Amino acid sequence: KDPAASVRAERMNRPEIALKCIAVQGENTRVEKIEQVATKFLAENPDPSAGLLVFCPFKGGLQVGVFSVVAHLSSSLRGVDVRFYVGGAEPWRDLAKYSKSGKWGGAKGSQGGDPVPDWARDRQGRPIPWDQVKSRVQRDFISEGRESYRVLVATKAFGMGIDKPSIRC
Repeated sequence: KDPAASVRAERMNRPEIALKCIAVQGENTRVEKIEQVATKFLAENPDPSAGLLVFCPFKGGLQVGVFSVVAHLSSSLRGVDVRFYVGGAEPWRDLAKYSKSGKWGGAKGSQGGDPVPDWARDRQGRPIPWDQVKSRVQRDFISEGRESYRVLVATKAFGMGIDKPSIRC
């Protein structure tokens, strides 16, 4: 029984976190409902440091997988930086399925449906290793600085251990 092996929350009262459960009728309306919630959140929270975290049960999947949700939000929330976080190895091959279907635009100006987004590339335009991308995604989402972004779609691999004071939804 190593006391250092247990993790204890510093505080349990988290007024900055709002959790919502919304009943949705029919599988085809789930991603559209997520879009409505995101649009409302962004309109009601104009502060660029306010973040929206959308948890999905898995990476793939037609309606509630990270890739389908991020593809939908990226195309419907014009001008909003939508990023994703999933566990495991590089997701680009899986993400390419959405690129080929036209659901994911990939990198701006990329050729041939390249699924690697600009935020996962270095200054020379080369893809960054996935472990480094995950660290950057987490760091930038939690920060309130210039590199911060507003919408993150993630699996439970992202975890609930985030400490971003401006999480609202």
